[in-house]
Amino acid sequence: MPTMPRKDADAAPAVVAVSANPPPVAKTAPRRRWLRRLIFGAGVTVVSGMVAFALAYWNHNVARLTDAEFAAALDQAIERGRAWVRQHRDLSAMQYNNPPMHFLLHDMDRMCPDPVFAARVREYLNRSTFENSWKHLIDPQRPVLAAELNAALPDTPFDYRWLTYALDPQHIKLAPDELAGMFDGERWHGLVLAHQLWALCHMRRLAPDPRVSAGLLSRLCERIAAEHARDLVVTKLHSERVGFILMAGHPARINRRWVERLIANQRADGGWNDRLYACTLPTQFRDGPSDEHNTLVTLWALHEARYRYPAQFGWSTAP
Repeated sequence: MPTMPRKDADAAPAVVAVSANPPPVAKTAPRRRWLRRLIFGAGVTVVSGMVAFALAYWNHNVARLTDAEFAAALDQAIERGRAWVRQHRDLSAMQYNNPPMHFLLHDMDRMCPDPVFAARVREYLNRSTFENSWKHLIDPQRPVLAAELNAALPDTPFDYRWLTYALDPQHIKLAPDELAGMFDGERWHGLVLAHQLWALCHMRRLAPDPRVSAGLLSRLCERIAAEHARDLVVTKLHSERVGFILMAGHPARINRRWVERLIANQRADGGWNDRLYACTLPTQFRDGPSDEHNTLVTLWALHEARYRYPAQFGWSTAP
């Protein structure tokens, strides 16, 4: 049976030779960390600068238009937009039950009468196939059938239910949390916040209620304007924010530059689509077919600026 060799207890310990001049420690790791930090810092600086420039461009025009130039550009945009609506008689807003779109046509016709707009609204009001309750949005003399609207509430998006409630606050049944949210000035953001203001403006118009206070509307407009000043890509929400704030009666909250951006994003055919950006992109990136929703909302917002608040947007007197 093999045995392990016996260790000699008296053997001298091994001596390890140590060089008097050890090799230098590599310093590449600290240098690499410093280089990465430098590159990261430069990247953050560049990105921050680009965002700051985009925000400045979004809210301020370096080559500011004079009042006369802005007024002429707005008039031209409105006329081209109205021509687009006249030419597209097959709008789905006329074929289907889309009450808000019909309200926009009606409101634009009130601001600047147009026989085509008026005829389309009359066609909508006279069609028996459309729900009569929603016609109340245009004609307050039309009765509201609360039972029909309440039955449809479960299938209605919650921010659209606020508009339903505005038709008949006494009889439309919203859940307590929904109702509280409708009058909460701090709870919502983005598209829901804009639609909250839209519904309250209609409620103030159709069924005045102390809950729709001037202070609440002012706060909502303040928050929407603050959000809008920071939004660089807002698509259709740009037009809605501008239009709803003006409908609420707060034109001072609207930066004229935002209206200029609406004009600048008009399509070659005279309409608008949802490709709205903070800067004017090359044609191949931004051109596309206009659509009815964005054209009507944007055109309505421009009408409000032109005909309801002329002094704030370049005119000394109303047209």
